[in-house]
Amino acid sequence: MIEKWQTLNAETVFNFSKFNLKRYAFLLPNQQVAEDYYVLEEQDVGSVVAMTPDQNLVMVRQFKHGIQEICLELPAGLFEDENGDPVRESRRELLEETGYEAKEYIYLGSLAQNPTRLSNRVHIVLGVGAHRVSDQRLDPNEDIEVVLIPVDQIRAKIRSGEIHALGTVAGIFLALDYLQQEEI
Repeated sequence: MIEKWQTLNAETVFNFSKFNLKRYAFLLPNQQVAEDYYVLEEQDVGSVVAMTPDQNLVMVRQFKHGIQEICLELPAGLFEDENGDPVRESRRELLEETGYEAKEYIYLGSLAQNPTRLSNRVHIVLGVGAHRVSDQRLDPNEDIEVVLIPVDQIRAKIRSGEIHALGTVAGIFLALDYLQQEEI
């Protein structure tokens, strides 16, 4: 049976306004000590699979500095409130990044983004009946293009690698599964 590791030590190595880097030492169930496990602690992420009435997904294209590529993704961002409501936080991100609102929001669940190195989770929300209500309200360091993708082209874009961000791919498939089950 797998057991949780016992934390022997946890120290903050680097503290930044949006995240902390911590170094852990653990006692394993076999009594071995594992040192130098690093975890990036940051707020959870709200992500929206927003669908327009004419069956388009509202997506965003932007440069991602971690992989040095321009990515096509779902609208998403860090929670502003540590204990924030996933639907409220995701809805805020959709509006800020795209200027879109949905008529109905359905919480689909949360995913561990990278459970080995990251402490946070990505919360996936389906937005049905999305329509543009305002201009984007981007942060000074954001440069985002809003892209509408027909739902019937999404799988091909994932297969081709045009859509390749893990949270985006997983969120899309959770939403498509939900829509198929509920026949929305």
